[in-house]
Amino acid sequence: MTINGRLESTHAGRDLLVTRHLPIAVDDAWRWVTESKLTSTWYGPWTGEARVGGIVDVTMNAEEGAPTSGFRIDECRAPGADGTGRLELASTGEPPFNWVTAIELAAVDGGATVTLRHVSIPTDIPLGDLGAGWEFYLDALVAAVEGRPGKGFDEVLDEVRDDYEALARVQSSPVLAQRGQGRRVTTCAGLDAVVQQPIVTGVSLSRATFGSSDSHCMVAAACGFHSSAMRAGSWTISAVPLTEMWP
Repeated sequence: MTINGRLESTHAGRDLLVTRHLPIAVDDAWRWVTESKLTSTWYGPWTGEARVGGIVDVTMNAEEGAPTSGFRIDECRAPGADGTGRLELASTGEPPFNWVTAIELAAVDGGATVTLRHVSIPTDIPLGDLGAGWEFYLDALVAAVEGRPGKGFDEVLDEVRDDYEALARVQSSPVLAQRGQGRRVTTCAGLDAVVQQPIVTGVSLSRATFGSSDSHCMVAAACGFHSSAMRAGSWTISAVPLTEMWP
């Protein structure tokens, strides 16, 4: 399984963004992330005041003991004419669990994208476990929409934890993490691509990083990389010296 998450630097620290495609209209996707009878199929049911500033209690079905957590609704914007919508929730829990998360929707050809944004992750929170958790829940959402069973958490954790931990290690180095964005590259299959996210060494990167549908090749020397082992849907960039990558 290729990780679908990326880290984004902000003035307050770092956000984790994990994205999935849903084969339904964006208005229907909004129902899946806001209506209790639907959220109960992939995350958990909720009760409370469904308004901005209101508090809702969410029962987390997949967690041991199905605990209930409180969240304040900071933003609740249904999809409009621009095809986007956003739901932002602030946990009422004690630190370090008083985090803010947002679900961002966008209409695309063939359906909608849903992006989970975990805002300002503390550096002492293990990204391997956190990333795996959000991968698990978004997989569960897609599975529920498609009417099929989803993967178990332990299976997802085994598949993605190492990649998320590697992503966290690289992100801790600002020099490495901020290189490469906007650079045009060519894949070995001859496809042009523009780097849409910062490129770093030693990390498995999803094909979305390169804005390319080519999923079975290595990045050519035009990018400054040496050879890279490939697996379907992701690139593992060789750990070459930074000066060789960007003189």
